[in-house]
Amino acid sequence: FQETMGEVMDLITEHLSGWVQDIHDPIGLLLMIRINYFHRLVMQRRRLPCLDAYMDNVNMTLWPKLKLALDNQLQSLNNCQVSLIKHSPGRTSGGAGARFSVDAKLAKHVEGITKRFSDLLLSLVILNQDFNQGQLQHSMERLTATMEDLLLSLAKGIKQAAHQGGSKSGVSASASFLVNNYGSVVHTLSNGVDSFSSFNAQVREAANHSQRESQGGQGTSLDDYSKKLLEHFEDLYTSNVSLYVEEELLVHLSDMIAFVKKVEQELTLSSGETSEISVEEKDRARGILGHFRGSWQAAIQQLNKQVHGDYSSVSEATAKEVLKATLTQLLLYYTRFVEVIKQIAPELVKDSVTIPSIMYEIKKFR
Repeated sequence: FQETMGEVMDLITEHLSGWVQDIHDPIGLLLMIRINYFHRLVMQRRRLPCLDAYMDNVNMTLWPKLKLALDNQLQSLNNCQVSLIKHSPGRTSGGAGARFSVDAKLAKHVEGITKRFSDLLLSLVILNQDFNQGQLQHSMERLTATMEDLLLSLAKGIKQAAHQGGSKSGVSASASFLVNNYGSVVHTLSNGVDSFSSFNAQVREAANHSQRESQGGQGTSLDDYSKKLLEHFEDLYTSNVSLYVEEELLVHLSDMIAFVKKVEQELTLSSGETSEISVEEKDRARGILGHFRGSWQAAIQQLNKQVHGDYSSVSEATAKEVLKATLTQLLLYYTRFVEVIKQIAPELVKDSVTIPSIMYEIKKFR
């Protein structure tokens, strides 16, 4: 074979080395590596070693170029961080205490970066399926860490700009910024993970159900790795949704939340026994209850408006999910408040808004 085809294979290898110099697409390079890997499996099953040297040369040509292409993607994210940090994060309108608005151009630009990052990450995850290359996972981890650093740096700038502008909504603004971007990553990855099973079936059928061969030593199987990657971004998304929800509820329920946390702690320390409170505390509870009774419907309407204002322009699904979390947490805080009142001032319960009434109102906004 070498006497007949050796010069031909050398010519192909030489042209390949020159051709890949102009390729900067990591997905295209990884596709070629996977095709070469599949061909190697076919030759191994047929017990034909004649192309081993050629396939080794292909690997040695493609892998360094893939690493360079991924490093370029990483450098691009770093360059974005440097340029975007200089961009105005937004402005406070209406004077002190007003809402801080993230700059629309900045948000749109970052949204595009996040989408491209999500697509690249998902493509790498899928193409690494049943391939289990540790160096690819390392590159994905570096890309993920750099993207997170970019988003967190911008969120920090948003919070600082809001504080300097006299707005108290900096935490909410930075949290909503992170929720929008992490939500985009979660949406892309979750849809991709859902397609993994069908993708696996196609790959295994094409490979005649060949057994998985590990390269690069032991490591976490890609199924586990992809799940952990998705769970990581889901945790980031959920934690920032919770932060946003708490900040928004403080605008409307700050006295109730503080009262509930304080009294619950006191009841815990007293082993849950019925506790006598001062007249001042009862008056405070009565005042909180009266304020809630007169403002809860307006508060729900304002929360609905605010949440949709912060999220609908990016994703209506995200807006609905965040609104659901916000109204659910509002109901939980009020339920805890009523339970506390039952223990320390049961005579006030008759003046409380019923839970079914609140639930009925909440259903209008879901």
